[in-house]
Amino acid sequence: MATAHPHQEKLNTVHYEDGVTEDHGLHAEHIARPGYFRSSLFLGSMTAVGMGLLSAIAGFGYVAPILTLINDDIGPSTNIVWVSLVYTLMIAIGLTVVGRFTDIFGRRYTFIGGGVLGVVGSIVCATAHSVNALIAGMTFIGLAASTQVSYFYVMAELVPMEYRFAGNAVMYIFAIPGGAFSPAIANSLIAHTKAGWRGCFWIVLGFNAVALACWVLFYRPPTFQMKHQGQRRRDYAKQFDYIGLVLFAAGLLVFLLGLSWGGSAYPWQSAYVIGPMVAGFVALVVFVLWECFAPIQEPLVPMRLVLNRAWIAAVVVSGIGASLYYCLAVLWPAMVSIIYPSGNTTKDGVNASVIGAGWVLGEIVSGFVAMPLKRLRYQCIVVLTLAGIFLGCKLPSSQDTKPR
Repeated sequence: MATAHPHQEKLNTVHYEDGVTEDHGLHAEHIARPGYFRSSLFLGSMTAVGMGLLSAIAGFGYVAPILTLINDDIGPSTNIVWVSLVYTLMIAIGLTVVGRFTDIFGRRYTFIGGGVLGVVGSIVCATAHSVNALIAGMTFIGLAASTQVSYFYVMAELVPMEYRFAGNAVMYIFAIPGGAFSPAIANSLIAHTKAGWRGCFWIVLGFNAVALACWVLFYRPPTFQMKHQGQRRRDYAKQFDYIGLVLFAAGLLVFLLGLSWGGSAYPWQSAYVIGPMVAGFVALVVFVLWECFAPIQEPLVPMRLVLNRAWIAAVVVSGIGASLYYCLAVLWPAMVSIIYPSGNTTKDGVNASVIGAGWVLGEIVSGFVAMPLKRLRYQCIVVLTLAGIFLGCKLPSSQDTKPR
């Protein structure tokens, strides 16, 4: 695999506007070993990536559509919304540090650690008898997901640039049970099994266990000593931006806390809502100022990236896509069960799977289409245009317009 012959890797160089360059990925002609794509290390590592991605998506996709039913069972609690919120919060925080963690502790141990967190979180959630315990378990699952959705680090090591889009499509084939049909699976477990909603987390536990086993058995990336000869982990740990991490994490957490309390636990004009939202916003502003002006060697978020318009465009597009998915993964199943119920739990689960199925299908198709066309910019323009048109068409929808 790519890590078995690092001296043969030819890297693509990306030039930023401030003169900084970064390297990405290897080319197909530099994989010299025959049978590379059939080797146990390659196939096992790709299975680890695919099962990890499936675990991350299923950990949210299975639970988001059935929060109300879970709250009826082990609640009721006004904190039930935090079961989904804490997952996205942990991903937001984790994604900002996972790259740095791989530099310090190595990719192998970072991804193995994520697998362990996923296993622990799944067990905690499956055995939870209160909403607060469920939130604690989802915290572990969200942190695990921040490593699992960072699969592109490993993809860049394993798959040549020429096949990278196809490799991404293959990973989302793995994700079909967790992303495409998650509401249908969750509803079926509740309707037809003794485990009920807990069965969702027992299934996610199985996914995480398989991914963890594959990380341990097959993933062999370059070690810290191979990548940083003559340097020490201690020096990298000292340079970590701990203050930036605290400001970023605390700002997001406090802001979302106030936002989640508004209109549910407290009135919107209450100090319990306004105070945390203002405090969180101020902390995020201070975080940006710290990253811009503090004398730190390794900032949590290098502000030079903000000067790169292509990078900003990619971040905005990715953010819009992720926001639509995570939002609709909660809202659409609730709409199906409340506004457009069919009277059949299984059928409602299938109808609620439309969003996830379209998302996963788009990931798979776009990966295979983008590889030969190599026109990613135009693909993004077309997709965003269609998304705007179809979302606009839904604005006048009502209880009587189910087909629309």
